[in-house]
Amino acid sequence: MSLLEALKFQPFTSSVDLSFWHLLTQKKLDVLKLSEEEIQLRGSYSIGGSYVSKEAVELPSRLQLTYESFPSNSEPSQETESKTTSFRFEGFQVDGRIYNTNTLEKFQSLNWNQILTQAAENIWNEITSGRWLEKPRPRVKNSCQGLNQFLVVSFSDLKKYKFWYWFAFPTIIPPTPFLSPPPPLPVSQYWPENIVSELGEKFHCLQERSHQEFSSIFPSDSTHLSNSFNSSHFSVFLIKIISNTTSTPSSSSSSSSSSSSSSSSSSSSSSSLEVAPLWEWKSFWNLEHEEEVKKSDQTQNPTTEYIVGFGDPSEVQQHAGWPLRNILYALSYSFGKKIEKITIVAFREKISKKNNNSSSSSSFSFDASPSLVFPNIPLQPAISELKEMGKATGWEKDQNGKMHPRLVNLASTMDPISLARSAVDLNLRLMRWRLWDNLQLEIISSTKCLLFGAGTLGCNVARNLMSWGVKDISFIDNGKVSFSNPVRQSLFDFEDCLNGGAEKALTAANKLKKIFPEMRSQGFNISIPMPSHTVTPQEEEKVFRDVEQIRKLIEEHDVIFLLTDTRESRWLPTLLATKYNKIVVNAALGFDNFLVMRYGQQQKNEEKLGCYFCNDVVAPTNSTLERTLDQQCTVTRPGLSFLASSYAVEVAISLIQNKHVPSDSEIPHQMRGFLKTYQTLLLHSKAFPQCPACCDAVIQEYEKDGFAFLMKVFNDQRIDKDFPYLESVSGLVELKREAEGDAGIIQFGDEEDEDL
Repeated sequence: MSLLEALKFQPFTSSVDLSFWHLLTQKKLDVLKLSEEEIQLRGSYSIGGSYVSKEAVELPSRLQLTYESFPSNSEPSQETESKTTSFRFEGFQVDGRIYNTNTLEKFQSLNWNQILTQAAENIWNEITSGRWLEKPRPRVKNSCQGLNQFLVVSFSDLKKYKFWYWFAFPTIIPPTPFLSPPPPLPVSQYWPENIVSELGEKFHCLQERSHQEFSSIFPSDSTHLSNSFNSSHFSVFLIKIISNTTSTPSSSSSSSSSSSSSSSSSSSSSSSLEVAPLWEWKSFWNLEHEEEVKKSDQTQNPTTEYIVGFGDPSEVQQHAGWPLRNILYALSYSFGKKIEKITIVAFREKISKKNNNSSSSSSFSFDASPSLVFPNIPLQPAISELKEMGKATGWEKDQNGKMHPRLVNLASTMDPISLARSAVDLNLRLMRWRLWDNLQLEIISSTKCLLFGAGTLGCNVARNLMSWGVKDISFIDNGKVSFSNPVRQSLFDFEDCLNGGAEKALTAANKLKKIFPEMRSQGFNISIPMPSHTVTPQEEEKVFRDVEQIRKLIEEHDVIFLLTDTRESRWLPTLLATKYNKIVVNAALGFDNFLVMRYGQQQKNEEKLGCYFCNDVVAPTNSTLERTLDQQCTVTRPGLSFLASSYAVEVAISLIQNKHVPSDSEIPHQMRGFLKTYQTLLLHSKAFPQCPACCDAVIQEYEKDGFAFLMKVFNDQRIDKDFPYLESVSGLVELKREAEGDAGIIQFGDEEDEDL
C-alpha cells in the first residue's frame, strides 16, 4: 500500500484592473456615499496551462476583477436576451462581494476572523443544503452561490487615490487534511491517448451545452449580476470511463458504470470517456437509490471509480488550485458515507487555433495533456456528521508573503484628469498602429493656435483642434454671447446669454477647460483695428495697446486661424502673420458656399502663395456701413460651418505634420465648397505683388513706421484723393493707372469692328 501525503493547494492571487478602482470611486461618490452596504461582484479565472511558457514558468492562479465585475444599473433588453451568439469558453465566473468602510480607522479595527467566518458560512450553507449539487438558479440579491466565492474588504482614500484592501477566498478547514498518493499523475500517464484527447473536446462540449441551456433562462452578461447565473456551477463535472470489450456484447448502463477502468485497458478492449454536469450525479453514477449504496461496493468491485473533474486555475505541477479544497469538503459531506475514495482530475489545457477563420469553439483544438490526476483520495465521512461549521481560512497574503492587507497608490493614474489625459489621446495613438505610423502627435499637441473669432467657426475649429490633441488654444474676440448664438456656436449655452451676455473669448476658453481640464486656453477681449475704421485721438491709446497685444500673440503662436465675420478684420492679422512667417489658415462663409485657404509660412520648395487679399485689386475698406439686418448677421446654411472648420483644421494639421515629416501628397492652397451643387474645388494661386496685405512694400512700410503706418491705414490718410492709402503704398494705384492707360489706346481694325 502506497503512503499518503497531505494535499497542498495553490491559493488564488487577486488581479485588480485599474478600471475596477475607478468605478468603485464613482460608486462611492455618487451611489454609496456614507453607506457601507456590501456590493455584489463577479470575478473570473481561467483554466491553468493555457499560457505555459517554454521555460515552464508557473504562473499564479489569478482571480481577476475589472469594471465589468460590478452589477449594471440597467437590465438587459429582451432583444439582447433572445439573441443567440456563438459560444467560446473563456473561463469561470465567481460570485463575490465588496465591503467598503468609510474610515481607515474602522478598516484597521475590523474583526477579520469574524468576517472570514461569515463569508465561509455562505459556502457551508451551499454544501449542507445540497444546493451545490443542483442546477444553477437565479441569484438572489446580496447572496453568493457556488463553492468558490470571494470577499473584498476595502477603504478608499478618494482624495489621494489610495486603496487599502484585503481579499479573502474562504475555505472550510476539514477535521483532518485530505490525503492522496504522491505525486499526482499527468493525465497522459493515467489514461491512454484517445481518452486524453476526448477529455478536452468533451469538456468544451459540456460547457457549450450548459451555456446554451441556461443562457436562455438567465442572461450570461456578467454585468447583470442580479439575473445571471454563476458559471462556476460548471467548473465541477463528472467523468466516466466506458470499457468496450470486443468479445463481449454491450452491457447495460449499470454494468458499464461498474466496470469502468481506472488506468489502462487490455489489447482486446477499447475505452471511451463520458462527462456530465454535476447535477446529474444520481443517474451518471447510478446512485438513484441511495439507500442501497454501501461503501463496501468499492471494496467488492475495485474497478468502480468515481471521478470528478474541475476547472483548475493552477499551473503548479505538484499542486491543484484553491477551488479543490471546498470541492473535497463538499464531496465528503454529501458522499462520505457512500463513497470511500474519489479520483480528482484537475483539468488544465493548452489551446491552439485551427487553420480556419471561424471564431467558434470548433475552430480551436484543446489539448488536455497539462491536466493532473489525483487518484483514490479518501473522503472524510466525519464531515457529514458535523452539525456546525469548523474554522475557515482564506485571507490572501500581501506582496511580502505576510497575512496583511494590501495598499495600492493610484495617485498618478487614478485621478480623473490623468485618466482623461490618457483617454483623449487613445484614438490618435491607435492611428499610428496601422494607418499613419509617422504621425507626429507630440508636435501637434505642443502647437499653439490663435483663433481670431470665437463665433460659429471659432467654436467648431477649437473643438476639432482638441480632437487632434492640441492643448494651447487662444481666442481673440470682442463680442458677447447673444441668444441667437448657442444653437450655432457649440461652446456656448443659454446661461451665457443672460445679464447682457458673457464675453465670447473668455467664455470659449473656459468651456474648453471644462471639456478637458488640462487645456491651456486663453481668451482676449480685443477689438481688431481695421482699415478705414477711423480711430479718434481719444481712442488712439487703446488701439495702440490692442495692436501691440495682437502683435505679441501672433508672434507667440504657431498657427493663426482667421475666422472673423468681416473682410477687413483679417487684414491686420494677415500683415503681422506674414511678417512673423506664421502658418495662416483662413475660413470664410457665404450663404451656401465656403472658402478655406492657407498662406504665410511656406512649405519646402514651395512658392509664396496668395493670401486672402491677393485676389482683389482694391484695398479693404469699411464693409459695415449701411448694412441691413440680414447683412449684419451671419446668414449661412448651418452645416456649412462644420464643413469649413473641419477642412481648416485638417489643413493645419497636415501643414504641421508635413513640416516635420514631408509627404508626397499635396496640401491644397484653396478649397471652395458649394452646397448648392455639393462640389468642392481645389484652387491654387500665387501671391499678388501689389497685395494690400502681404506684399513686400506693405511689410516694409510697417517695419519702417510701425504703429504710425497702421494709423494711416485705419484712418485712410490718402496720398491720392482718388485712391485709399493702402492702394498707394502697395502699388495698386500705379497698376490701375497703367490699366486705364492701356485701355485708352486700344484700337480696333476694320475686320474686328465688323466682327463686333
